[in-house]
Amino acid sequence: MTGFSVDPGVHDHLAGTLTAAADAIDAVGVAEIEVPNAGALSGLMTLAISHHMSAAAEYATGLGAAADAIRQTAAAYAHTDNAAADSFHSLLR
Repeated sequence: MTGFSVDPGVHDHLAGTLTAAADAIDAVGVAEIEVPNAGALSGLMTLAISHHMSAAAEYATGLGAAADAIRQTAAAYAHTDNAAADSFHSLLR
């Protein structure tokens, strides 16, 4: 057999996994932090933690976008597959 096939459940599972990861990471990225007790380095440590939390929020946004793209691709794939099946069945009539 030539061609390709994708189980729709794979798209759903992958998109769901990415969405769950994005949500979990985003929760870290928006959490309120306390100033660490690091003596003279407390300010720098707070800045470093804030930077990492901001990066986590951006990463979460990217994961969410990837999940959305997978869902859109899955919908386009299903639409094309259904249209091809309809076209094939109309030839048989």
